[in-house]
Amino acid sequence: MKKKYKILIYNTFNDEVKKQWLEVENRNRSCITMFQSFEWQYNWFKFIGNKIGSMAIIIVTKYDNENSKLIIPMFVKKASFLNILEFSGYPFSDFNLAINDKAFEAFDIEEIFRLIIKKKLLNKKIDLINLINQPEQVNQNKNLLFYLNSFVKTQITQSYKIDTNMYNEINILDQKKFKFLKQDFKRIEKKISNIEFFISNDQNEKKRILDYIILKKSAQYDRNNSWNLFKKENYRDFLKSFLKRNELHLSFLKIDGKIVSAHYGFIYEKIFYYIFPVYDFKFRNLSPGNLLLYRLINSEKKKLNFFDFTIGDEIYKKKWSNITIKTSNDMKIISLTGIFYFLFLKIKKITLKNIFLKNNLRKLYHRFK
Repeated sequence: MKKKYKILIYNTFNDEVKKQWLEVENRNRSCITMFQSFEWQYNWFKFIGNKIGSMAIIIVTKYDNENSKLIIPMFVKKASFLNILEFSGYPFSDFNLAINDKAFEAFDIEEIFRLIIKKKLLNKKIDLINLINQPEQVNQNKNLLFYLNSFVKTQITQSYKIDTNMYNEINILDQKKFKFLKQDFKRIEKKISNIEFFISNDQNEKKRILDYIILKKSAQYDRNNSWNLFKKENYRDFLKSFLKRNELHLSFLKIDGKIVSAHYGFIYEKIFYYIFPVYDFKFRNLSPGNLLLYRLINSEKKKLNFFDFTIGDEIYKKKWSNITIKTSNDMKIISLTGIFYFLFLKIKKITLKNIFLKNNLRKLYHRFK
């Protein structure tokens, strides 16, 4: 039988990977996100990935079309007694996608995963393939991985974005749906003598604002008994690695001369990725996060096609957005061990629906993590 695909799997970002990745990325920039860019993935592996597992960068070429390539940036994670093949980028990649030329379809990806497992192209035995954060579409293009028939959808969530073309010529608060916010802002701003909004450009200021964001986000995780990823130095270093990149966007808000909220995000191909918003908890009654978000959208909207809130069902995202995108977590079980793990996840999901158990298990988990 004639071979359809040439499949190579790399466990590091060597010169050949960089060359091929950037070629595919540059041909298809409108179909990917910041999270699939070479720079993002390279930095993630440098600071995080190489400490917790091994890369499995899958590069596929069609034999009948040498110029048509598919790159799936994946990672073999060791979890207790399991080997899980998943996308690289956790916990920072809000969307996990392949980058590919248009000659590929969903059935190609189905067959490629089948060949990888059947022919044991990975050095390790794989128990399951876990595809988290799969948006149904990306920048109005269909995400092929969302439509894989051999994968079980374990969870359906939402991501939210703003089509900024609807608001380019007007103040966003003049839209009918935002009248409630306009009234709130007027009431809040009457209590404040001076509000200042800044976009950070100076390198020293960027470092100070990022330190502020890490400090406040860390405090938020601790308040909520959540996993505080910023206790790990390499996770902090990952965010700092983008300080000199043009795509990085840092903004902050001052009330009466004091920083009360800030945001860390990216602009990539006219899309704003809203990633790490923080605020000073002592000023929460003044809604400093919303005050910053409003100014941020109004400041940048004319330069953008979309303002992407990424993954998360926070209430404010639903209020501000005008587009909702379905997002799924998908899993393919390979071994008997993988079946037991899948059942464990189902039990865990049921348990976490109980708020009392959820809060207490979370405290216990993070105490001994």
